[in-house]
Amino acid sequence: MEERDVVVVGAGIAGCSLASGVGEAGHDVLVVDAKPHFIPKVCSGLISVRIDSLISYPKKAIMNRIKGAKFFAGGEVSLELKRSSTQAYVMDRAVLDAYVIEETSRSCDVEFGWRLVNVERKNGFAVCILRKGDSIRKVKAKVVVGADGALSRVRRLLGVGKKLKILSAALAYVKDEMASDIVEIYYDGELAPGFFAWRIPRNDGIVEYGLGCEKGKAVKMLEKFCARFEHKLDRNEIKAGFIPLGLIDRSVDDNVILVGDAASQVKPFSGGGVIYSLICAKIGSEAIIRALQSGDYSKEFFSRNYENVWKKKIGTKIQVGMMIRKLFDSLSNDEVGELLKMIDENKELFLKVADMDFLGDDTL
Repeated sequence: MEERDVVVVGAGIAGCSLASGVGEAGHDVLVVDAKPHFIPKVCSGLISVRIDSLISYPKKAIMNRIKGAKFFAGGEVSLELKRSSTQAYVMDRAVLDAYVIEETSRSCDVEFGWRLVNVERKNGFAVCILRKGDSIRKVKAKVVVGADGALSRVRRLLGVGKKLKILSAALAYVKDEMASDIVEIYYDGELAPGFFAWRIPRNDGIVEYGLGCEKGKAVKMLEKFCARFEHKLDRNEIKAGFIPLGLIDRSVDDNVILVGDAASQVKPFSGGGVIYSLICAKIGSEAIIRALQSGDYSKEFFSRNYENVWKKKIGTKIQVGMMIRKLFDSLSNDEVGELLKMIDENKELFLKVADMDFLGDDTL
């Protein structure tokens, strides 16, 4: 049977970042992904400038720079927030993700086309059962990392995260015009129930239209949203995905940890997961290195060294974000508009404390 120190399930930015940290420390790491080949994550690509302090990436991944946002309630502008400096990048996820995988491949084995079927525990190890077509592969590992996204197979096998809210999301790129340094956010309970819609300027006259919503109607609702701006979409142009929301009850077990969307390390107020995932991937890689050094792969060890640490960093922020999310969900379009206008009346104070990643607390 094939043996590895660590098997990471999922070759996204969270899984690869964690894998790189462990692989660069000299450990034997295998990264597997169910996709037949590299396919970039479906993502708005709007990532705060905090990414500069978390990973290296090619500057050609930056398509645009954003300084602020306009917020709409029921179609009417209720609030505009803007700073003089760049707050976020619009990034080409194909360029960013491909670079991360290439960097990971320097210290780890990255293989596509292998789907996780099961994880069995034997004599203190985890055995991953993988399938590619008719081929079955068994890999024994000291640690398995579930980095396999919002619908994580590893999470389901652990039996955790059953109370997480999973939204459907969809986006499309349209030839259009809008202000180049500002995004538009639309709160509309009929159009995007449980979340919001957005327009993001990319480059060369391309605008990203997207939304998230409950009940799996994202594609239909996106077509409706684009129709408001007289755009008719071809279904083949639409990219669909999922957004997990909420603080997971448990992200570890014997020999296993979850990271990224699989652990719902996502900002509930915006749906962004890159910054939280990178923070947690670093914590996870450090915990795994300590586990490999000590030979302790127990749930208790990973609770102390991973789960408790990442939840101390961002757990409260996720809980507060869910409270904000539930507040907006409970309001009508008119009531959201009134709330945004109240913020507008205190705009200068709000701009002093607001942070797109940490709800006004950037001490991380």
